[in-house]
Amino acid sequence: MVGVVVVNHRTPEFAVRCAASLRSSESVGDLVVVETDGEPTTPAAGLGPDVRIEVMTENRGFGAAANRGAALVEGEFVLITNADVYFEPDVVEELLGGLRRQPRWGLAAPLLRDSSGDVQESSFRFPGLAQAVIDLLPAPRWLRRSRLNGRYPAAWAASRDFAIDHPLGACMLVRREAFDAVGGFDESIFMYAEEIDLCRRLQVAGWWSGHVAGAAAVHVGGASTGQNRERMIEQLYISRAKYFAAHHGAAYATAARLAMAAGLAVSPIWNRLPRYRGLGLGVAAALRLAGRVARA
Repeated sequence: MVGVVVVNHRTPEFAVRCAASLRSSESVGDLVVVETDGEPTTPAAGLGPDVRIEVMTENRGFGAAANRGAALVEGEFVLITNADVYFEPDVVEELLGGLRRQPRWGLAAPLLRDSSGDVQESSFRFPGLAQAVIDLLPAPRWLRRSRLNGRYPAAWAASRDFAIDHPLGACMLVRREAFDAVGGFDESIFMYAEEIDLCRRLQVAGWWSGHVAGAAAVHVGGASTGQNRERMIEQLYISRAKYFAAHHGAAYATAARLAMAAGLAVSPIWNRLPRYRGLGLGVAAALRLAGRVARA
C-alpha cells in the first residue's frame, strides 16, 4: 500500500485536484495534505472524508513538510508530490512496477508533462561546478542540454525506464525502507535542492533513483513558487550552495558558491539578448542576491 503526501503552499484548488486524481488508485491508502503556511487553505469538504489535513505551524520548506507527512501515513511506499501535480490513471501502479522491477531503486519518478501536454525535463545528473557556471550564462542550447550541464538525452524521457541521479522533485515514489534509512529530507534545505540531497544520500547508502516512462503526470509548475520570484531564486542558489557544502570538499563548495554569485551579479547583462530566457532580475536585485549567495 502507498501512503500519499501532498505538500501545499497556498494553492488549495491544486491540492483538491491532486488528491482527487489519486483517489481512484487501488494502491493508495492514507492521504495527507500538508499545509506549509501555518493555516489551512484547502477546504476539507473538497478533499473527502478520508483525507487528512496537517498544518505546519510555520513554513519550514518542502522537505520539512514532506517529512511531517511521511510520518503520518502508513505504507511500504510513500508518494510525495507537489499540489500542482495531477495524475493520469495507473500512475501509482506504474511507479510501483518500476520499483518492483528494480529492487535497488529506492525512489522512482514519473514522466512529467506540462498543461499543454509537452514533456518536461525532469531527470538530471547531480550538479557540479560546470553547471553552476553554465546555468547563469547565455550558453548555447547544445551546451545547456549536454551531460556537462547535468542532462540525460531528451528522447529517453518518454521512451524508456532508466537509472538517474535525481528527478525534479515535483513527484516521487520512495521506498519507506530507503527513506527511513537516510533520515528523510534534510530540513536545513528550504527547497529546490532537497531532492538532490536526498538522492545523493540514498546513492551513498546503496539505493539508486529511477525514471519510469510509463507513469505520466501533469505538472503545472510555479503555482506556489511564482508567488515571490526573487525569494525563490535566492532559495534556489542558497540551496545549491548548501548541497555543494554537504557533498563536496570545502574548496569545491567555495568555488561553486563564488561562481554562482558572480553569475548572478552579471546576469542582468544578458536580459536583452534575443531568445535568452534568463532570470529577468534588475541590477539591484541581482547584486543583492549575489551578495547573499556569496555569504551563504
